[in-house]
Amino acid sequence: MTRSAFFVFAAVLLAACSTDVSVNGPVDMKGKQTVDSFTVTVNGDINLTEDLEVVSKGDIKISGDISSKDRGTFKVSLISKQGSVIVDGKITTPQGKSGAADMDGFTVSGGEGKDGGAVRIIAENGSVTIGGSITTGDGGVGGAATAGPLNGSLVRATSGGGGNGGEIVLIAGKTVTISGDITSGLGQTSGTSTATNDQLDGQAIATAAEGGNGGAITISSSSDIVKITDTGSVVSGSGGFSSSATATGDNADAKIEDGGAGGDIRFIVAEGKKAAIADVTSIIAGEGKN
Repeated sequence: MTRSAFFVFAAVLLAACSTDVSVNGPVDMKGKQTVDSFTVTVNGDINLTEDLEVVSKGDIKISGDISSKDRGTFKVSLISKQGSVIVDGKITTPQGKSGAADMDGFTVSGGEGKDGGAVRIIAENGSVTIGGSITTGDGGVGGAATAGPLNGSLVRATSGGGGNGGEIVLIAGKTVTISGDITSGLGQTSGTSTATNDQLDGQAIATAAEGGNGGAITISSSSDIVKITDTGSVVSGSGGFSSSATATGDNADAKIEDGGAGGDIRFIVAEGKKAAIADVTSIIAGEGKN
């Protein structure tokens, strides 16, 4: 049994027994883990192979790394029912997969780019403290569409839209404190579109789909404040461009859709409370690409 396999087995076994789980080395992990407490030490290194959801009765502490060697819309959810969630290490989700290209036929459509992986951290009755970093994946590039050169009454190509950047959600029953870096993924570019019709009076239509939106960031405290220290930063991803569209023929029409919107940043606090931000220049919302 490899070391990696041992840690997978240990994590699953402990989760099934609902005990305290500590990850002290490299391990592949996926699925739902229901535990009393969950810790990734400074030497811990979780490789995501699919979505990961940790539901803990008590505290969750991430001092090592959570990331993925693969591309995909893998989501990380860390939920504490009674304790707090502390991230002193790094959580990094992967980029979404690119859409497939389509180059076969009179009417073709590229595949949609997939969204980047998201992160959701919830301390239902405790605090959320981020001293390390959370970075979500960029969207995947939309698939290209190429129709022609062909002879027919209509040749149409529509590319795939760009994937959205991964979103970040932080929710606490008490205080949210950020002294590290929160960065959501970029919206990605759509695919290129090319339609060519060689028939006399034939119609050629090429449409480049919309770019993906930047990842949104939501930070919420239901009873206390949201605090961003002088070392903390919150940066949402910019939107992706719509790519090029080229139509060639006697009746040719090329259209480029809008680019993606920049990711929203939302602070939600309890009535009578406020967001305490040491340096407003550390809060940067991503640009839209129209």
